[in-house]
Amino acid sequence: MGGSGGPESRARHRVTRAAAPVGSVLIFCLIAACAGEPEPGVSGGPGVLAASAQLRDVAGPGTAESFSGRVLAASAGAQQQPLRMARLFGDSTQFARVSGIQVIGGRLLVTDRFMSQHLAVIDRNSGRVLRQFGEHGRGPGEFFDPASALPVAGDPSRLWMYDFQNRRLTRISLEQREPASAMLTRPMDVGASVTAMFRTGDRLVANGLFPDYTLLVMDTLGRPVNRLVADPPFTPRATGHSDGRRMLNRNFMTAAPGSGRFALAYQFRSRVDFFTADGQRYGTVAGPRATRPSFEVRQERFRWKDGNEMAFSGAASTERFVYALFCGCRLGEDAPPSRVQIFTWQGDLVHDLALDRAVMAIAVSPDDRTLYGAVEEPSAGVGEWMLPAPRDTRTAARND
Repeated sequence: MGGSGGPESRARHRVTRAAAPVGSVLIFCLIAACAGEPEPGVSGGPGVLAASAQLRDVAGPGTAESFSGRVLAASAGAQQQPLRMARLFGDSTQFARVSGIQVIGGRLLVTDRFMSQHLAVIDRNSGRVLRQFGEHGRGPGEFFDPASALPVAGDPSRLWMYDFQNRRLTRISLEQREPASAMLTRPMDVGASVTAMFRTGDRLVANGLFPDYTLLVMDTLGRPVNRLVADPPFTPRATGHSDGRRMLNRNFMTAAPGSGRFALAYQFRSRVDFFTADGQRYGTVAGPRATRPSFEVRQERFRWKDGNEMAFSGAASTERFVYALFCGCRLGEDAPPSRVQIFTWQGDLVHDLALDRAVMAIAVSPDDRTLYGAVEEPSAGVGEWMLPAPRDTRTAARND
């Protein structure tokens, strides 16, 4: 069902959905390259993978002597000229609302929750939309809400796409045009609301809408192994409503492509947690601007109140830095995020960048030179920004 991009291509149909608030947009995590077999879901057969009743909770943060969590001079709250978008990829004939971007070599894999063809491949050099595919639906090879992708071992042109609503993995190709009926699909319902995942060694690590734990660890067949509890911001003592905690502790996960380290940026608390590849939290930092959630529980129902503030709306990473998309916006405000806070893996805040327009999701090139963002103005598509040279944190530390 793919086709070349551009205004001359045949019209794309938009999927009718209720308008989603800024904080509800799912973002791709930057997935670590995978090696080894078996592939997720391939050997597990077609049966639904149910949650185990005997999961083990692994509690307590780890430590790392190198973690510092400093705010380096001239990094936070600096008044600066906004970064100007260099190029816009695609237009409103190809995209309605881009919800996720992933850098894969010289290409971008883009998801759009509101187009009838949910997936697009963009050439990073030319900016041309190479193909669009992934019809809307629940049938074989169709997508309802694609959320994150896992590279197929030994074949960087293929990925397993996790669909949040369909609760399954579908193998896709970035190069070959495949009929939907030929796409390999495997159920992946672990009894919890998983939103994104990445692979580290022989384990899959997933975040999601969990009430009292932070991460779910699975084997490569998608069978739950244990839960990681890393002191989420909102505990039962803060709010006794379990569904409320699911929403309050929602976070965006991003993993370093090679080392397997990963970070969580929280939607309703200005906080970023840092983890080793084996799931030990070794540090936590607060963002330069605090936010305050506003909610209430009435007749056992959790609801947001006017003035509720959101903190982070997305995250991306490279081997050197963690990029957290900050909103700082209130419920009901038409003020999507436009600031990107950049941290080292030691927790040092080295940049607080202002983009010249709002973005809904971000991705970063492995060399830290280019940032990509999901934009809606002047047209829906993917924007490209040239990043400033990363600061030498050792020099900065001596000067601070």
